[in-house]
Amino acid sequence: MINRKRELRFVVEKFHEKGAQLVILWGRRRVGKTYLLKEFCSQYPAIYFLATRSSKKDQLFQLSEAIAEFFNDSLLMIKPFSEWQQVFVYLKEKNTQRFALIIDEFPYLISTDPAIPSIFQKGWDEYLEHNDKIVLILNGSSISMMENEVLGVASPLYGRRTGQWKIEPFNLIETAGFFPKANLIRLIEIYSVIGGIPYYAQFFDQKSDIEKNIRSRILKKGEVLYEEVDFLLKEEFKEPRSYFPIISAIASGSHKFGEIASKTGMDKSNLTRYLAVLDQLHITYREVPVTEKYPHKSKKGLYLIHDPFMNFWFRFVRPNLRHLEMEKIDFVWREKIAPEFDYYVSRYCEKIIADVLEKLTGTLPFDYERLGRYWDRNVEIDIMAIDEKEKNVLLGEIKWQKKPMGIKILEELRKKAEKIKTLSVCRKYFLLISKSGFTQAVQEMAGENVLLFDLRKGES
Repeated sequence: MINRKRELRFVVEKFHEKGAQLVILWGRRRVGKTYLLKEFCSQYPAIYFLATRSSKKDQLFQLSEAIAEFFNDSLLMIKPFSEWQQVFVYLKEKNTQRFALIIDEFPYLISTDPAIPSIFQKGWDEYLEHNDKIVLILNGSSISMMENEVLGVASPLYGRRTGQWKIEPFNLIETAGFFPKANLIRLIEIYSVIGGIPYYAQFFDQKSDIEKNIRSRILKKGEVLYEEVDFLLKEEFKEPRSYFPIISAIASGSHKFGEIASKTGMDKSNLTRYLAVLDQLHITYREVPVTEKYPHKSKKGLYLIHDPFMNFWFRFVRPNLRHLEMEKIDFVWREKIAPEFDYYVSRYCEKIIADVLEKLTGTLPFDYERLGRYWDRNVEIDIMAIDEKEKNVLLGEIKWQKKPMGIKILEELRKKAEKIKTLSVCRKYFLLISKSGFTQAVQEMAGENVLLFDLRKGES
């Protein structure tokens, strides 16, 4: 299993922990939750049940089959459960070895019957909570439903869980496990397109360059990734097309609220409501300058798309569907994607590097409290790390270009630092990250407060 050892270890530890366990797992679709659970099932006694949007009768019949098979109960096969309470009573009365009951895609049960959280709350309280043989695992891909209907304060199940884990997409370092032969530059290109979703990684051929993979796996009609985003949004929304214009506007470069309103033609009240839904579903997020102490009150927020692949699809695929439907892949790549691709990667590279730095301890010359981007009317900093306690600050510049980074970039970065008045009392460090190395003049400046990172070498 690639890079899911922490998550598997968590589930295993809960299995071995004394007493009944109610464990909640959740995360976006395609992130590898089911693969993780099946890996667990291959090692420990477990009943695996995949919920669907079918009727209550069908759901209980399918669950009866799974439980009957596990306990080798021929009678249950003949007379399956007709009510959920019967499931809990049956499990309570089983005096057997410790086992796990895994209900995958739990939100499908809720969408079929909104009373399911209450039914499971009663079942847990009355029948399972004191049964030290059972580990009940509820897993789901609908983030909003899991966080509201299962984990939320208003949920009947609130306070019952004994453990929870949100399964996140892989970061750049973790994604490298899928592409062991890729150098850092190629890995950044791949991650900028498909992000850290293991399901997407399986479609990319590590022997092929980024262009060939995009052309053959994303731009080609009939391939899974060609219509993947459309499928995902239809799973989340009854009317996804109401949200398409907003996501398209953000992907095309409109990040301010006013810019999105202008691009979509939506009035402010509707746009605010739609953005709130997109944020709740973790499709978009609002970023503010790293220096903002009260982010939720800041008026400098920019709206961005969480998933790199969704961003790529809305930026390059959706606007060109009319050409791609006619199989004009060469035209779309040559005229629409290739001229913008380096710039596209450079913008994503900022977030990728920041995410990597957050997960690597001891990488920077001091321990920081906040890490992110900075901007105001006059200055933009790709990466800034702030240590308010000891008055340290690091300012970073990333260049995704074909020529070595020159001394002018360092000089400009220092001038930018002087323009930010709040940094005047701080000890300043400078980080330069380059796709194509550095000129001799820059290399000679490297030292205690100037750090260089050459992406070609993957080292500083």
